[in-house]
Amino acid sequence: MALPPDLSLADSFKSDRRTAFYEHHKGIAVAMILILFVFPLIGVFVKGLSGAVLGVLISVSGYYLAPYALLKLGGWFAKA
Repeated sequence: MALPPDLSLADSFKSDRRTAFYEHHKGIAVAMILILFVFPLIGVFVKGLSGAVLGVLISVSGYYLAPYALLKLGGWFAKA
């Protein structure tokens, strides 16, 4: 599936759009996999169980919001 240049926030929550984004941007996909596993571990070491929960929330929200944010920032940089 091709990526639309005008990905909306609601589209970033759709599985097929998110999958297409991460298949097209392999480096970002690897970084997000690392973030998904590392942030909760860092949270455990820094703050304990509450840090682990916060790390999971941050990493999962980053996984869902990264396609939207990166495409918007990329468009913004391209216009500048």
